[in-house]
Amino acid sequence: MPLISVAIPAYNYARYLPCAIRSVLRQEIGIDLELVIVDDCSTDDTPQAVAPFLADARVRYLRNDGNLGAVRNINKAIAETRGQFVLLLGADDFLLPGCLGALLDALAAHPQAGFAYGNYVVADEDDRILQVIEHPGHIPANLPPWRDDFADLLCLDDYINLGTTLFRRELIERFGFFDPLLTIDEQPGRFFRATDWDLCLRLSLAGIRAAFVYSTLSAFRVHSTQASVGGDFDREGIGLREFTVLLDRYLKPENARRLAGREAGLRALLQGKIAAFVSQADPTALSDQSALRERIARAEEFLTQLAGRSFDEALNPAPGIAVVIVGNDNPRELLSTLSDLQQQAAPPEQILVINRGRMDLSHLVRPARYLQLPGTSLPEARNCGVQLTTSAALSFIDAGSRLPPDHFARLAGTLSQAGVVVVQSMAGNGQEERQVNDDAAWRAALAALLPETNPWRRTPPALSEFALRRHAYHRSGGFEKSLGTLDDLDFLLRLQRGFPIRALASQMTPVPMLATMLERARESAQADVVARSLQAIAERQPRQVN
Repeated sequence: MPLISVAIPAYNYARYLPCAIRSVLRQEIGIDLELVIVDDCSTDDTPQAVAPFLADARVRYLRNDGNLGAVRNINKAIAETRGQFVLLLGADDFLLPGCLGALLDALAAHPQAGFAYGNYVVADEDDRILQVIEHPGHIPANLPPWRDDFADLLCLDDYINLGTTLFRRELIERFGFFDPLLTIDEQPGRFFRATDWDLCLRLSLAGIRAAFVYSTLSAFRVHSTQASVGGDFDREGIGLREFTVLLDRYLKPENARRLAGREAGLRALLQGKIAAFVSQADPTALSDQSALRERIARAEEFLTQLAGRSFDEALNPAPGIAVVIVGNDNPRELLSTLSDLQQQAAPPEQILVINRGRMDLSHLVRPARYLQLPGTSLPEARNCGVQLTTSAALSFIDAGSRLPPDHFARLAGTLSQAGVVVVQSMAGNGQEERQVNDDAAWRAALAALLPETNPWRRTPPALSEFALRRHAYHRSGGFEKSLGTLDDLDFLLRLQRGFPIRALASQMTPVPMLATMLERARESAQADVVARSLQAIAERQPRQVN
């Protein structure tokens, strides 16, 4: 058995196929590789294009007796492979140097990952690189298999390109590959272009996790005879039609909790595809739009019902809490907080440390998860932390905060109660001193944001004081990336408007990040940045009446 198999299903792509073949054979994997090409009765020069490569023992070429159609031919090509790891490559695409080695290394490093994928580029008909894809679903770092991709794939579109994806064979044997029954118009055998999206959704729904390689590994070619974009794809509105089929399949009551809070993202992607359909599609190319309208209506109804659910029922057992700590080359503060976390009577379910600096702190923070995101803004790092954790509840702890041993036991116990979605640990140590020192600066800064009756106007809250059920983060919109600073204040204000906050007395000592920032800004170059951030936050606030 070869170590790696690459499957290339081919149909009338003789012009591009040699480039695809060469890109595979030039991978630095050695002889432990096979390339399987399955020709679906091409009517062009595909056999002649393949012939020069058949002297290589790693290449197998099969030609079907009859045309199977794209999806069934892909499945046949995958079934013909024998390797322990399998990659599907389009006949008009090609691998970049080092692709297979990088993916294999990722799977070797993370045996719990079902597959590994990477980033990709767009190329033209003459193999020229046009652009590197910067997908909103990609996080700019090599990632272990921590992420639950299910909701993100439905909100952010399909960010997993199969041309950069290496699967373990046992995964394919367990779940199959493309679903040949998917259709948008009841025409058997019609190419359903989103079968790769469906595969990724199906695997993530089943709990399969993936490793991500932050490197460009393959090229997706854009050309005039392409099957997946342009031409009838736009004219027949296939993007919207196929997305609604997937929504029909995955917007189910049993998936509601995993999608809780993601209503806005789901609706935004749906509305974006509807807008593209309206602007690009030719209504005369669709014989019947009633099925499409019905699927859209079902999706909208599900999202409305989902948004109407509070998800605040009592939880037994208490929810696990994921702690996200964002540092910036500050090992001393990190270690003090991590030491307190290790002493917890009921430890957090997950701890993720993200360092925005350039020091490698991974050896200091074990066994916590660690990710290096140099140069990333604070709100972006916090949002990434949420994407890379899966616990039912979240807590954002500032490095340097001190936590009593019962901190997370009390938070989890309170969050498990019916009607409790957000908890604020009202810190005791140093609270009076903080209020005296920062009261003047805080009053002046927040006068435009909060009425006199709001306690946060007198005593600034710290983000570390809060814990919340995961859907509350999503419904509050996460941390605003456009803010130069005070993204935590902006988030807390939205959280306060959207949910009742249960107060909990605590002996924790948080780092007063908000108050410290405002105090320092009065006599530093940060003053303008803070002022602009406060103005932006104020403009998004509902009108207050004192």
